[in-house]
Amino acid sequence: MIDIHSHILPNIDDGAKSMDESVQILRSAISGGTSTIFATPHVDSIGELQSADRIMQSIQMLKGALNEVDLSIRIFSGAELYPSIHLIKALDDGCPVTLGGSGKYVLLGLPFSAIPMDFEQVVFEIQARGITPIIAHPERLVPVQNTPEILEDYLYRGMLFQVNAGSVMGRYGNAPLETAYTLLDHNWVHFLASDVHRPNSKPVLRAAADQLEQEFGEDLVRMLTLTNGERVVNGESIQSSPLPYTGNSEKESWVSRILGFLRRR
Repeated sequence: MIDIHSHILPNIDDGAKSMDESVQILRSAISGGTSTIFATPHVDSIGELQSADRIMQSIQMLKGALNEVDLSIRIFSGAELYPSIHLIKALDDGCPVTLGGSGKYVLLGLPFSAIPMDFEQVVFEIQARGITPIIAHPERLVPVQNTPEILEDYLYRGMLFQVNAGSVMGRYGNAPLETAYTLLDHNWVHFLASDVHRPNSKPVLRAAADQLEQEFGEDLVRMLTLTNGERVVNGESIQSSPLPYTGNSEKESWVSRILGFLRRR
């Protein structure tokens, strides 16, 4: 599997607190079938944009630590970026924050409580530069939980969405879980990722992939966890075929679907 969203680099953000934690996280990911991971620490401020070179430096140190314990996984650079107007200048100046350094994709992390007022302008400028925005965990955003249809216009404008494995597993509560399934029902999800911050004995990406495979089938899960990720690695375009928003009135409730899955385990 390919994981496009993680906080595995030590002492950079609210993710791994030490090199040992970083190695533990990756050991667990590898055991769950992850072969490629993007290191995407939070990059929110002008200062963090200006010092983004430290991401690649930290990756090189992490690769050295992995070699010492005989662990092998592909690690690519990236960032979970706050969509501010400062980001545009940073991209123009060659700031190394696109996923894999391809200059084709950026991962954007929005505040949970509200969509920034200048978000429309920022994503317009990003797309004008031939870069595709990937919105991190939209199912965790309160405005999206309240009105999922606000994402529809973004989809038709070419943006992509990444849902957290933890949301699918119910780790953040009912609202993100229900919203994640709503997005999946409408074919609005392009990536499933871990957003891992801490060591976990049970790889959450593997667990969520297994759950979704029973619900939606192997082909969709392969696309969410491998095919689209490989396209990001290669700087290739990603196809999107969203369905029109219909709400959940004609669909089985998310509660009964999850309970049904649990009964089948």
